[in-house]
Amino acid sequence: MFYPPGKSIIPPALPQQIAQKDYKPFDPVRKTILELPENIDFKLSQKGREYFEAVHAELYKTVRKENETTQQVLNPYLKRWSPYTAPSPVMPPGS
Repeated sequence: MFYPPGKSIIPPALPQQIAQKDYKPFDPVRKTILELPENIDFKLSQKGREYFEAVHAELYKTVRKENETTQQVLNPYLKRWSPYTAPSPVMPPGS
């Protein structure tokens, strides 16, 4: 196995002073985030729900066609699969 070469220097005991970074370029992003409503409810649209259910069923069908070893590897991932791990069908209200 490959190991990177060891370092023979003694690291500093305390964090080093780092120059202040200029965060002004991020001001528009910060402003947008701060202006977001406090609570945003995300829901699946009817079309998104139908699409997700079709993808979900197809995933299970595909895995069931595989050999037992492959199924054992993939089943834990399938059990954790949810519409929230696939953001494409998730839409904010009114979209």
